[in-house]
Amino acid sequence: MEANAFQLLYGTVFLAIVGVLVLLTLAYGGGLAWVKVLIGVGLLAFSAWFGVQYQRARGVRRRR
Repeated sequence: MEANAFQLLYGTVFLAIVGVLVLLTLAYGGGLAWVKVLIGVGLLAFSAWFGVQYQRARGVRRRR
C-alpha cells in the first residue's frame, strides 16, 4: 500500500498528539506508569518514522 504525502503528514501529526497526550496522563496518576511511557514513546517513535517517510515522499533531501 502506497501512502500519499498528505496521509503521511496526517499520521505524523496524529500520532505525535496522541503520544504526547498519553505521556501527559502520567501527571494525573501513576498507575501503570511504565505502560503509559512505553505506549507514549512508541507512538512518538512511529510519528518520527512517518515524518521521515513524509519527507521522502515529498523529495526533501537531508542536509549533511
